[in-house]
Amino acid sequence: EISFVGNRTRNLINGGALANVNNVLPGAMFGDPTGDANRYRPMPQWQELRVLRHDLYSNYNSLQASLAKQTGRINYTLAYTWGKAMGIINNDLNPFDRDAAYGPLGSDRTHVLSATYVIDLPGLAGDANAFARGVVNGWVLSGIVQAYSGVNIQPNTTNANFNLNAPSAQAGNQLNGAWILGTTAIRAMPRLTCDPRSNLGENQFVNGACFAPPVAGVNGQPGENGAYVMPYMRGPAYFNGDLSLFKEFSITESKRIQFRAQAYNFMNHPVRSFLSGDPNLSLNFNAQGGNTNPRFGFADNKVGRRTIMLGIKFFF
Repeated sequence: EISFVGNRTRNLINGGALANVNNVLPGAMFGDPTGDANRYRPMPQWQELRVLRHDLYSNYNSLQASLAKQTGRINYTLAYTWGKAMGIINNDLNPFDRDAAYGPLGSDRTHVLSATYVIDLPGLAGDANAFARGVVNGWVLSGIVQAYSGVNIQPNTTNANFNLNAPSAQAGNQLNGAWILGTTAIRAMPRLTCDPRSNLGENQFVNGACFAPPVAGVNGQPGENGAYVMPYMRGPAYFNGDLSLFKEFSITESKRIQFRAQAYNFMNHPVRSFLSGDPNLSLNFNAQGGNTNPRFGFADNKVGRRTIMLGIKFFF
């Protein structure tokens, strides 16, 4: 079977910075970037005024193919999906331009492959006595194999800006939206100087040398902020295989015992991964604009281990 599967969602609840009707307007704080932002709001007698809106949206499009065999000694299913999930990756990046943050979502998996199989193993004791046939014959092998491409790294990082830490000699302070664009409502984003997907080392998924800090504004003129949606930087791919072996032994017509041996991640294949709040996905710049995190973009963690479970079921 081959099919197109897609959906579109509209009017999603938006309670983030996009819903704030009292954001500091761009340029308002150029003369006082370290001051009290509340003084520069359109309604200075109030602070943030978030009014829930229903203006977020997303969409999903995919090609899905499956192949199944359900007869004979060997049964299997193969399923493959090539798709893309798009939407607002973070609604706190730029409240003045919602669509500027439209891109592949953090949940997107471009390629998804899964397979299941059940195999009735052939009998090996055809001429043996009844006890040997009962022990050796009748075993069933089954398993599941899963392989996914990596997720989009940027939306899965802190604040979708790699937890940017950028002190600046130019600004004399930590660079933020007030220094760059004169408003605290816009998030500071790193600038790209090359393709962060190129020239990667072993187990590296983002090239930290391709990032530079944003530039502060000067004399009331806007500085230079980075793009809100970066190139699609894929994280580590996922692979897993589970295996089970079982057999039933008849005691009487109505009673039987099933022996089952199961192994999750039976190949004991570790998966490279970035953990929640991983420091290897934090951009730390010094005042001269150099990246001080030498392990940025490297997936140094491994997750997953083989788990074996043995079980006996009694049917009556």
